[in-house]
Amino acid sequence: MQGAPRPVHLIYVITDADCPYCHELWLSLQPFYASGLQVRYVMVGVVSRDSPGKAAAILEAPSPSLALEQNEKNWARLPDDLGGGIASLRRPKSATLAALSSNEELMHDLGVQGTPALIYRSADHAMHVVQSAPEPAKLRSIIAAAAPL
Repeated sequence: MQGAPRPVHLIYVITDADCPYCHELWLSLQPFYASGLQVRYVMVGVVSRDSPGKAAAILEAPSPSLALEQNEKNWARLPDDLGGGIASLRRPKSATLAALSSNEELMHDLGVQGTPALIYRSADHAMHVVQSAPEPAKLRSIIAAAAPL
């Protein structure tokens, strides 16, 4: 979870640690935290062979939010790596692998073909799924429409 502790707006983002579009979305969301946005990240490992290990490193960190922030702030700074900036976990726990598998299943159940994807409920409780990183104007309207649970 990142952003406001008591959200005015809440969105879920299906994200991959090595996804360049996810990284751009992460950067785009930062200014909205001050206005009450909370983002709950759903980690998957589908983009590269290092993705599952990086997702596991984030999920198993003492503070997954800080680990995700490290991944994004150090984007493309690891040696021989153009993706996320956190080292891949070599031996993830079985519970972590199960969580990643469940997250990928959720992704497919929602009809999401790639990362990122935004999921939110509007004030009328309708669920919305937006695939890909939206342009700035669309992102603003999504955040404005996203109601807390």
